[in-house]
Amino acid sequence: MRAPKKFKSAIPLNALGSVLSIFLFFTIAIICGLCVGVLVFVFEIFSDQSTLELALQNSPETLNENYIGDFLSKYAGLFTWMNLPLFFLTIYFGLKIFKGITLEEIISYSSSKKSVMFFSTLGAIGLVLAMSPYFPEPQQKELDLVSMVASSWIGLLAIVVMAPVTEEIFFRTFLIKGLVKYHSPWIAILVSSILFGIIHMNLWQALPAFFLGLYFGYIFIITNNTLLVIIMHGTVNFIGVLPFLFASDLSTINPNPQYADNAGITGLILFFCSIYFVLKDEEVMQRLLSVDEKNNL
Repeated sequence: MRAPKKFKSAIPLNALGSVLSIFLFFTIAIICGLCVGVLVFVFEIFSDQSTLELALQNSPETLNENYIGDFLSKYAGLFTWMNLPLFFLTIYFGLKIFKGITLEEIISYSSSKKSVMFFSTLGAIGLVLAMSPYFPEPQQKELDLVSMVASSWIGLLAIVVMAPVTEEIFFRTFLIKGLVKYHSPWIAILVSSILFGIIHMNLWQALPAFFLGLYFGYIFIITNNTLLVIIMHGTVNFIGVLPFLFASDLSTINPNPQYADNAGITGLILFFCSIYFVLKDEEVMQRLLSVDEKNNL
């Protein structure tokens, strides 16, 4: 696989460079979102005579009230899949713009024992349970959006498969492997986790994403296993979307999954027990002990 050629004046992928990479992502997202949105909207109007008549006969306000909601509901899953090209375009241009990260580093990873993968994932579940009593309350429009996306198989796959793959490759593999060239691994974990929370763009998801990002980053540092953090992320997303799959009415959904009154305590116990078994692995411990202030993954 041919790596993108870096620009002559490449920017270090340090903490500031990581922030700039997020601005790069949002810039690409705005451009692509506008282009795809306009194309889909035009296709929808001219393929549906009733929609065209509505657009011609009514004011923009009426069109907005009667159509935009149905339009978003119909294409919510499709738009969610835009993250796939967005993240990979960001990585592609990021490899050209930023120094400190190469394509070879992104595609290289280590394997882990099944026990490490099992307990790491179990720890992620425990962390979700531990945090669940303290999740911020979501707004109704946020619940509506998740429900629209999860209502189709294409949207569900985007949440459970595509999002974990793209986000872990970007935030853990691309950012952390670049950041450790300029900062300690712990600073790299912190910076990538903050940006991971910010990119969710709502408080309901941002705070849990930040703390999960810390855990994902820690596991990535001590395993260098991209597949593992993808599995962990996918499991967490699947747990988060479960209430939306079986609820007939959004008003019955409890977005903060407190499955029992003692969910927080149970989650903490599960989390720390899982970490204990992960760290019992000899390869993991050797890697953890080898981590220093300028460790390269």
